[in-house]
Amino acid sequence: MKIILCGHTGSENRGCEAIVRSVCSILRSTCKNAVIYLATFDKKADVAAGLDSVVDEFIEYGKIKRFSPGFFWYGLWHKLFHNDQMAQWVVQRKLWRKIDGNTMLLKIGGDIYCYDRPVIPYALNRVAKKRGAKNILFGCSVEKSRIDTEMAQDLRQYQMIFARESITFQTIADAGVPADRLRLYPDPAFSLKYELFPVEDLRENNTIGMNISPLILDSGREKTMVMKNYERLTEYILNETRWNILLIPHVYANGNKQDLAPLTALYQ
Repeated sequence: MKIILCGHTGSENRGCEAIVRSVCSILRSTCKNAVIYLATFDKKADVAAGLDSVVDEFIEYGKIKRFSPGFFWYGLWHKLFHNDQMAQWVVQRKLWRKIDGNTMLLKIGGDIYCYDRPVIPYALNRVAKKRGAKNILFGCSVEKSRIDTEMAQDLRQYQMIFARESITFQTIADAGVPADRLRLYPDPAFSLKYELFPVEDLRENNTIGMNISPLILDSGREKTMVMKNYERLTEYILNETRWNILLIPHVYANGNKQDLAPLTALYQ
């Protein structure tokens, strides 16, 4: 069988890298003869992280350059006809060419259904249905407030959905996905083998790991409140307990997407 892991943004997000590694480990132990492809937006980062030793082949997503002629043309096409398929052909054509009736598509995008309209899986799901490919959403989170009629219909197209936490499980069930096509299963990254490493200058051995997304540094009262709560929690732990705090970034992308910015602000 041909298995394609879809929706991978790149290994500068260590959580995404962990999902690829853990899913491949699970697949290798159960699907001995499968050929595993990784559809990725950042092959360079994946190779640097060593994922070329985990998957059999990479499939690179295409890009539409911002403010290029194509950028404006595809935007106009969508506005006039409410159709993303032409633009998505540019982005996903290498992936779509691999899809046939002997293909299993495993969406590993994690929180791809939590933010903007997820046009990439929408377009891919239509192609998968036409070509008779098996289509699975694996290890996902879904934001309830984002579900509209279009998203609910899209979720019901999957042969199976594995929600990684109970809130998403209930959200997807409420969207009309049948119970026989929905499972609650932890994020596959938790199946990875851990490695121990020493950290100097810690009080005793009690340590709390903490991570903050840069999304909460945006303007807005609620997001400012979240950061303030992190500060109060940190002060309480350091002043009232014997626990240490270890700040752990997991997104190393350039610019404002990396975790080092909010973690540095909290540290200061």
